[in-house]
Amino acid sequence: MILGPFMGSGTTGVVAKRLNRNFIGIEIDENYLEIAKKRIEEVQTENNLLEFVRNVESNNKLHLEFYSKKENECY
Repeated sequence: MILGPFMGSGTTGVVAKRLNRNFIGIEIDENYLEIAKKRIEEVQTENNLLEFVRNVESNNKLHLEFYSKKENECY
């Protein structure tokens, strides 16, 4: 069982589902909760850890977005 007490956008939940683990996430912000739910629903479970590692190695792109709190713009 994996517990995410500050779930945010659901990264821990995504990895838990990919590794076929049970997950409980806690998030106070409803906007983040919706983001996390969508992300977790879209994830496919891997059959084993080796399959997970192979998929991570083949998708090793880093994607970062920065948001301005004042202007809601993405940089």
